[in-house]
Formats: sequence, C-alpha cells, structure tokens
Amino acid sequence: MSASKLHFFRALSVLICIGLLLLIAWGLLSEKPSRPSVNVIDNSEEMAAVLEQRDQGADHSPLATAQGTWPRMLVREPLDEETAALFFPALKTRCVFDPFVYVRHPGNVDRKQVFAEYSEGGWRVQTNTEGLREDNEILDVQPDVRIVVAGDSHTDGLCPNAMSFPNVLERSLALERPDAVVEVLNTGTGAYNFYNYLGVLERFSHLKPDLWVVAAYGGNDFYKNLSLLRYFEKMPPPNKRTFKLQGLTKNGGDLRGAIPQELGQVAYFLDNPDDVELAIDAACSISVEMQRLADAGGSKLLFVYLPPPFATQPQFYGEEMERVLASMGLEGAAVDVSDRIADAWLDFLSQSNMACIDLRPAFRSMEDPLYWFTDHHLNMDGQRYLAGSIEPLVKSLL
Repeated sequence: MSASKLHFFRALSVLICIGLLLLIAWGLLSEKPSRPSVNVIDNSEEMAAVLEQRDQGADHSPLATAQGTWPRMLVREPLDEETAALFFPALKTRCVFDPFVYVRHPGNVDRKQVFAEYSEGGWRVQTNTEGLREDNEILDVQPDVRIVVAGDSHTDGLCPNAMSFPNVLERSLALERPDAVVEVLNTGTGAYNFYNYLGVLERFSHLKPDLWVVAAYGGNDFYKNLSLLRYFEKMPPPNKRTFKLQGLTKNGGDLRGAIPQELGQVAYFLDNPDDVELAIDAACSISVEMQRLADAGGSKLLFVYLPPPFATQPQFYGEEMERVLASMGLEGAAVDVSDRIADAWLDFLSQSNMACIDLRPAFRSMEDPLYWFTDHHLNMDGQRYLAGSIEPLVKSLL
C-alpha cells in the first residue's frame, strides 16, 4: 500500500472515531434525566397564610357572603404568575404561566421520559408550539371534525403522545371518516382541576370545536378545586390542617402512587368533612359555566368521570392501598368519599341535561389493570379503553 493511501485511511479512521464520539456525546446530552411523573410538594403553610391574609380584608357582612343559589355563583379574578405559582408549583420548575389556564407545558418540548414499567423503558415527551402533547401543530383551517379535550395528568398521558386517549380517539374517528379531516387536541396538563378546564374553554374558544370533552379525575380533582375557590371567595383556610406527608417520604413509590392520585383527597375530606358539600358545589358551579361557554360558542360539551384505581380495580391495587392507608393512620376508615362526591356531581349533570359518562362501571368490568402500578396513572390499556368507552357517546354528539 502506498504512503498516500496509508495516510488517507488513517485520516479516515480518525474522522470516523471522532464522528462516533460526537454521536455518543450528543446522545448522552440529549438523554436528560427522567423527571418524576408526580412531584409531591407540601405548601399548605404558605397557602394558609395567603388565605388568612385575604380573609382578613374580606367583607363578611350577610349581604356580601350570601350566595342564595345552588350551585353557588362562580367567583373568579385574574391571577398573576407569582400568585398562580402558589397553587401550581410546577410554574417554578418545568411549566409556563398562561393567563387562561394558569399553568401549561412550554412549547416545543422534546425530552426523554424514563419509565421502567413501560415495555420500551420510556418515551419522548413532546409538545407543539402551543404546549400541547401533540406531534403536530393545530390546523390553520377548520377541519371537518374538531374536538378539544381538557383533563389533568391522566389526559396529558404518562405515555407517548400517540397513545393518549385523545389521540387514540382521533385515529378511530378518522378511520370511520376517511374523506374527512378529524382533529382531536389534547390540552391535558398535570395538576389541572375544574378551574383549569374552564380556562381551556376560554383559551381555545377561537378554535370553535364541534365538541369539548372534559375528563375529570375523581381521585383528586374535587379537593384541588377548593384552594382556588377559597382564594377567589376570600374564605379562610380549612378548619383543620390537611394530611401531612411526614413519615411517608421514605417510600417513594407511595408518594408517586396512592397518596397524590387518590388518598390525599380522602385524607383531606376526613380532616374536613364540611368541605364535602363545598367540593360538590364548586364542581357543579364551574360545570355550569363551562356549559354556558360551550353553548355560547355553538359547541357540544361532554363531561367524563375518570375514576381512581382503588375505587374500580381493588383486585390489582388494593394491597398497596391498604398498606398506605395503614401508614397514614387511616386503616379501616371510610374511604368512599370520592365516590360520594362523584355521584352527586354526575347526578347534577344528568338533572341539568348536561352530557356526561361515568366510567366506573366500565372500568370495574375489566379483567386487566388499567393503571400503572408505579404511580397509578392510566397505563396504555387504560388509555385505549377510555377512548373506546367514550367513542359511542362522542359520535352521538357530533
């Protein structure tokens, strides 16, 4: 081999090695550490201080405080970013402020989520420019069918974008309408409650969807409404302090699963039984306003009740839940408060001729687990089953 050829192949080998090293380095840098699917932050003392301060300056005269109607009149005021961060701590870390929904994903996210329970070990978390868990941008031209879905982390999806129930629903509807353009937008975001769902209708009203779908999660949505309600109505903090997480932080699985997804709400209402009626009142009040906005925009509205795992599939999650209940000092306590609130809310919707579906019967009939064991969010089967369960009603409303 000539000296020139030898130099050529040596140079080529060096370039190849440099290229491989750059690829490996890029891969290591792009694989950002996975973020936990649930961050439990106890800011109850800070929250109580703010509520007490507002309560001191409130007008508590009988004329000012009398609601006079049921459900109560909806009271709101704009929140700035600093105030919103009190209710949504994710604003300080991974989310951005929005005046309508208070908190949302930033646009153009692309990061790796490691999740060992998933068969492929994880997925890429991606958002479009509007901060939606969608691979594509919102269509510029009005499609033949447009549905906007509001929900919390279960709707957001602890899964790839394509596997969330809004996207599963979109593909199914599109298959049946091959000549139509179908768009189902997933606006779900972790930590959302009814006030955020109302904000979704306000933020995206210009899209003029044929149908709004609001997926309320029974495990924690009802009590998460109450902090904002107390703030807006200048009410004092709860009479009793809500359950503290002290002593449970040694087992991260507990915090990622049972506590934030179901038992935090149970403990809150056991501490504050008078707030059960307040939670029902708040959910109904905000639902009335959502229906009013949908009607004003010429859209249909469907409320979906997504139940927590212990209430529907105790055969899979009961052992863990009982263990956590015991560690919380709630062993043997009545933990059906979420069901009782859901029953009252759904009954109100039905009596008010608002379209709704209760997924508890369907989920109880399933023989396979519908939630991740790791943190109790809907798993892939749960996302598919939810989409299939609501599809007939969605079609009837279009």
